Amino acid sequence: MHIINLTPCEPGVYCDPYKSNITAPPEGWAYIPDDFPLPSTFPRLGSLEAEEITYTNQSEAGAEYEFTMMTVTSMTEGTLPEPQPEPEMPTTEERIKALENNKADQTTVDELSEALELLLSGDTGEEVASDEA
Repeated sequence: MHIINLTPCEPGVYCDPYKSNITAPPEGWAYIPDDFPLPSTFPRLGSLEAEEITYTNQSEAGAEYEFTMMTVTSMTEGTLPEPQPEPEMPTTEERIKALENNKADQTTVDELSEALELLLSGDTGEEVASDEA
């Protein structure tokens, strides 16, 4: 069964799973009939309308019965997002410069790490003059 949430999951976009294990849509959802024409922008819709419709079915024993189900009655085309331009690939020169900058940044990080280790160890690398005389 193809169903649709009557509340958009994001502005203008509706969630529409196929469920094989249900016989009627849950509260807040509507059945989309198999022969219902879907807009080309589906599931991006401008509007969605549904109403309770009464259906007649036949049981395995041959008895007819009626049931009502929230059913989609109309959908209008939505707006598709503008396609995003493909990002420009950096030139070889730009890639080399980025690699050089990363290497320089790594050198700075290594120097700072060494200085921090010296500070934490208490070793400043300087000789301390003694006051013995």
